[in-house]
Amino acid sequence: MNKGDLKRWIISFLLLPIFLLTVEGAYSHPSINCEQASSQEELQGSLKKWHEGPVGYIILKDEKDRFKKLKTREERMMFIQIFWERRDYNPETLIHEFKEEFYGRVDYANQNFKEGGLEGWKTARGQIYIVLGPPDREWKEIVSGISARPAYLWQYYRLASAYLNPNEPLVFADLYGSGKYFLLRPYPQTYADYYWQVQKGRSYFEPVPDEYQRALDDIKKKFIFRPDVSYDQPPTTPPAQIKEPLPPKLPFNWKTSFSEHSSELTAIHLTVMVRYADFQYYREGDTYKVSVRFLGELKDKTGTLVDQVTEDISFSLASEEITEKKDALYTLTTLLKAKPGKYQLVLQLIDNLSGVTSRSVDTISVPAPE
Repeated sequence: MNKGDLKRWIISFLLLPIFLLTVEGAYSHPSINCEQASSQEELQGSLKKWHEGPVGYIILKDEKDRFKKLKTREERMMFIQIFWERRDYNPETLIHEFKEEFYGRVDYANQNFKEGGLEGWKTARGQIYIVLGPPDREWKEIVSGISARPAYLWQYYRLASAYLNPNEPLVFADLYGSGKYFLLRPYPQTYADYYWQVQKGRSYFEPVPDEYQRALDDIKKKFIFRPDVSYDQPPTTPPAQIKEPLPPKLPFNWKTSFSEHSSELTAIHLTVMVRYADFQYYREGDTYKVSVRFLGELKDKTGTLVDQVTEDISFSLASEEITEKKDALYTLTTLLKAKPGKYQLVLQLIDNLSGVTSRSVDTISVPAPE
């Protein structure tokens, strides 16, 4: 794999949003003063402890050591600006795609992985979600010998490190029955009963085991898209011009209809609708391409996966076609199957290259087949 292919693969994995800016309207961003930390940084406490917040999952050891030696607020603000510049894979755009995706993942972790009084980003699931992004597949099941509570299993088919096994899901289990979930150590390929033994001796403050540290350190290094940007030089964007735009989303609507699939199962006809103007377009020669992955899951009241479907949305348009179709709807039709009853319907649209991820979770009632 050459360097160009590697860079494209990493960008695809990171799911960082890119924008096609048209002449239809200006996109303005609020700026902050050098004497003010951005609202995102303020959420993590004082600037002095900035490295102890969520960025601790992506900061390199030498960067952390350097930051801890800084004395003034201005020095720390300058460091933070350069820190993000080194991770800005597309500096020509007005928005910092990597940073917005990063804080979007932090927000999602806080909303979905909170454990008691512990913020979601501090949990094992929160850390893995922030670094690896949303899993390609997730489900719950009882892991023998581990816990009476169902464990959460996350499967990633595209991994950013060779130190992770794509054939082995990440397993999060409540080892001590306290409601705190630990990422289990990798499964030993020898005998099954040993799986429980390797989980023993886990510190309550070690939600992610050391066995995964090599992979996480490897991924941290791949987040540096601009290693030429030095902490010894002023940032290209002075702190007074730091941009803090809101992260974009890909809005969509959906509807269902039902028909008989068999004597026991009902066919759920699912239609997903997206305005052409809401897609993110990427230049490909003389045209602009859309590449989005759709994931639909149907779960019962216990969280068990009943049925799932994945579809690809891929097309190319000329610039004038985008303007013509901007208010038109792109429709995707697909099929799920289930017995009559109430289910949780989870829908996701994930941009394959950019990765603005939109998620919808609703309850639907499936009627008996007629």
